[in-house]
Amino acid sequence: MSATATTNPQEINGSVPFRRCLPLRGTVNMTEKEIREAVKNKENYSSIVTYFKTQKTLSEADLALLIDMIEEMSPEIYEHYRALQDMFREGIRKHLEASKEASGEQLAYAIKKGCALGTLLAEKYADRV
Repeated sequence: MSATATTNPQEINGSVPFRRCLPLRGTVNMTEKEIREAVKNKENYSSIVTYFKTQKTLSEADLALLIDMIEEMSPEIYEHYRALQDMFREGIRKHLEASKEASGEQLAYAIKKGCALGTLLAEKYADRV
């Protein structure tokens, strides 16, 4: 390596593969693909929480994505893990108050997966799907 500093990650420590860490902190306009990539790095958990917090209402698709992210996240980062669980529960509650039962395929998926993961109480939501 030369005497000048490099920003090329391939040049740092030989040819160690660069693991892309998305600069997501405070980002509110993320695509589903970016969210699915971001969850792979614990450093991005706060950005995922920020994304879901900035959504005015969570659609059925958002709830399905959210429960997928909860499944992928490490519970070791409890603050972020719990924040997403709370948002998920609140989103499910609001959708069910509006329709009294899971009407969409994505909502039914989110409820079933939420029960399977223990984020939702299976006894409480078994009759909703």
